[in-house]
Amino acid sequence: MRIVEYGGGRWQSLAHRTGKPKEIMRKERLVDQAYAHIKKQLLDGLVSNQGWFAIDEIAGTLGISRQPVMDAMKRLSLEGFIEIVPQVGCRVNSASPDEIADFFRLFAASEGLVGQLAAERATSDDVLQLRLLSAQIGALSDWDGDGGVRAQSYRLLNRQFHAELRRIARSQVVGDIVERLADRSDFYIAQSGGAEFNRHVVPAHHEHEHILRAIEQRDAEGARAASVEHIAAAAGRLYVAG
Repeated sequence: MRIVEYGGGRWQSLAHRTGKPKEIMRKERLVDQAYAHIKKQLLDGLVSNQGWFAIDEIAGTLGISRQPVMDAMKRLSLEGFIEIVPQVGCRVNSASPDEIADFFRLFAASEGLVGQLAAERATSDDVLQLRLLSAQIGALSDWDGDGGVRAQSYRLLNRQFHAELRRIARSQVVGDIVERLADRSDFYIAQSGGAEFNRHVVPAHHEHEHILRAIEQRDAEGARAASVEHIAAAAGRLYVAG
């Protein structure tokens, strides 16, 4: 059960229903807080791929002890984001080009399934939501403001667009798995310097439009193929940027 609120009677009620003592729930909340903070830094590209984490500094920033930070690091290590070097410290995990290429082949296939299911199950309201998100991404194509802001805006809108596709696919198990893969994709892009997010908004927007048109036409195979091509193109842009 996921704990959402921790105040007053709500905390007591959850503690009673889960059978967990309040102290354990408090520790889990602190670990979740540290996990979210560190993961955001990773996906936003705020930690270099050669950087070691300053555990005491993170703990001080969050106002917590070292232990929840280390527990969060262990979770991120299991997810492939962090490498823990015994007696040394924690650093960003570094994947080889071949490993990254293999990952994007897997990610493309999984997004292809999402696109296929979305085309089979989308309602007119679903298509409208996709249209609204795609229009916002399209607006970034002509925006000539700060490149960092543009890149971050695209990343967030891109995640919303793909999250909406997963919702429309209406498969909880597929959606959960692909969301974790999407985190890894953003991580690799961020570690490359994030150039793919900024310099390729226009082609990425066109690729989204191809997916959307196939979904509108209920062309499941077309949506699958367009989704696979979109991720393959993103991977290609990543290598060019690197």
